[in-house]
Amino acid sequence: MGRKMHPNSLANLDPAKTFATDNEVARMAQKKSVEARHANKLKREALKQKAQEIKDLLKAVSGDEKLTALEVLKVRMMHAIDEQDWDTAADIATKIAPYEAPKLQAVEQTNKDVSASELTDDELDARLKALLEKKDK
Repeated sequence: MGRKMHPNSLANLDPAKTFATDNEVARMAQKKSVEARHANKLKREALKQKAQEIKDLLKAVSGDEKLTALEVLKVRMMHAIDEQDWDTAADIATKIAPYEAPKLQAVEQTNKDVSASELTDDELDARLKALLEKKDK
C-alpha cells in the first residue's frame, strides 16, 4: 500500500492553474491592474475636488482658508448630512455641541411640603391670594 498524500500538500498544486505562464492569464492580470489604477486615479481626483470644495466653503464662511478643529468638524458634519450618513453626523454634532452652547448648571430643587393644618388662617389666605395672582398673570 502506498502512502496517502495530504489534501493540503504542495504536491497537489496544479502548475497550470497556479503560475501565470499563459499569455491569457497575463493579459487578464494586466487588465485588472489597469482597472485598479484607473479607479485609484478617480478616487484621488474626487478627493482633490472635495478638498477644494472645503477650502471654498471655509473661505466663504470665515474669510480665510485656515482651518480650526471646530470648522473641520462642522464641514465634515455637513458632508455627512449631505451623504445621509446620520450616525456620523450625530456623532460629530455631539462632539461640537459643548463648544457651541454653554453647559447648563444644575439647579437644586427644594420643595417644602406644608400642610394647611400647620398654617394660621392669615398665612393660608396670603398663600392662596399669591397663587391666584400668579394664575391671573
